[in-house]
Amino acid sequence: MPILYSLEQNKSSLKFIDDDFKLHDKNVYTFLVGKNSVGKSRLLRSIIIHALEENRFNQIIALSNTQYHKFPSYRELPSKDIFINSKYIRLAFEARTPMFTSGYDYKKRNNYINPQLEYIFNFFEKYEIRFRRNISTNLNFTQSIEEFITKSSLKEKNYYNLLTILDFLKLDHYVKCSLLPIHGFSINEIIEKIEKYFQESKDITIEEFEIFRNLRDSLHDVKSLKTFDLLHLSTFELKSISLLIELGLVRVHKVSFSKDKNIFNYSDLSSGELSVLSLILGLTATITDDSLICIDEPEINLHPQWQEKIIELIELVSENYYGCHFFIATHSPQLISGIKENNSFILDLSNNQLKNIDSFKNRSSDFQLSEIFNFPGNNNEYLIRKLIIILNKLNTEIDFHLDEESKSLLENLKKLIKYEKIDKEDKVFILFNLIASYRG
Repeated sequence: MPILYSLEQNKSSLKFIDDDFKLHDKNVYTFLVGKNSVGKSRLLRSIIIHALEENRFNQIIALSNTQYHKFPSYRELPSKDIFINSKYIRLAFEARTPMFTSGYDYKKRNNYINPQLEYIFNFFEKYEIRFRRNISTNLNFTQSIEEFITKSSLKEKNYYNLLTILDFLKLDHYVKCSLLPIHGFSINEIIEKIEKYFQESKDITIEEFEIFRNLRDSLHDVKSLKTFDLLHLSTFELKSISLLIELGLVRVHKVSFSKDKNIFNYSDLSSGELSVLSLILGLTATITDDSLICIDEPEINLHPQWQEKIIELIELVSENYYGCHFFIATHSPQLISGIKENNSFILDLSNNQLKNIDSFKNRSSDFQLSEIFNFPGNNNEYLIRKLIIILNKLNTEIDFHLDEESKSLLENLKKLIKYEKIDKEDKVFILFNLIASYRG
């Protein structure tokens, strides 16, 4: 099980898993917390680069709905083989123009051709079937759908994961997609050229013949599949569409959903719904056993209720895969509260402390703000309740002595007050001073 136990960063050793943790085949989660500028996004970048160099994980996946991630670009990969074999997949919102284009001319010039597709790219070149398609690393919705389609032809689990996502969003089991040819090429014309290629090629191999027969059949299929319900495709239809998307011959143009039997375009979804769909579709399309997955701030655009549920959804779509290590950077106390898996750890980069999730899951947001994020906010109810208990014991119990938990709480509050993270008018500040006066 290729788990990442620790990493050297800025002359410090960062531990990601407790020494006492016993590894099984289950997935492991490490949550990265800490104030802004502490280095969460930079650490995700370092983790990815380290994992690529070690080459122990089957897949390395980077996901984010924000443009401010620091994931390595494809140009920074140490080997082109990583690109060819899809070892590293980055799906993230980008403010810049996509970094490269597909099409046989670009791939051949840069030696990015998958050997199995080389026959087809040479065919395109011979018959001057020229096109260029931007490959976007942008985590937009249609790209996530395309990624989902191309990978779903290989993984039956994706169908059930899609139903899980739709149920989470309370959408009907309906996903209607429309395909659009790239630059308006003629499908019939390409089919005719394939037939001509068969006639003119005297020394065609069995492998080559099967590849072109598959392409020809896929082109025939897509003529009747310009619009289709993603949930009701046959295996053959799915593979046909997948191949043509992978070759850059078609793209997903339009996607429609249904809610209470009312059909609407995907653009009418809320920003939160689109964020969930893009992120989780991207994950379910790319995850394999023994993957390393880095997710930067999955809570972006989400209501607090969904921030708490998003981790549960990530766990659900990943539960049929084994040996995966998730690294998730977050600022959300609701997200931490929503963690269900016991094999989870929280690394606070502000003080390089690793904590087991057992003491923190299913606790209130006020608890998380105080104990995990060291920012209690105004009139933190968790702290007020703890301080009132201490104050009552000081008033009523003779020879009362603070236990270690209470001492730690008061010591932490002393630091927060020193750094002016608690206002002087705050009830927490007032109660703390009362306790301090009792103690002398």
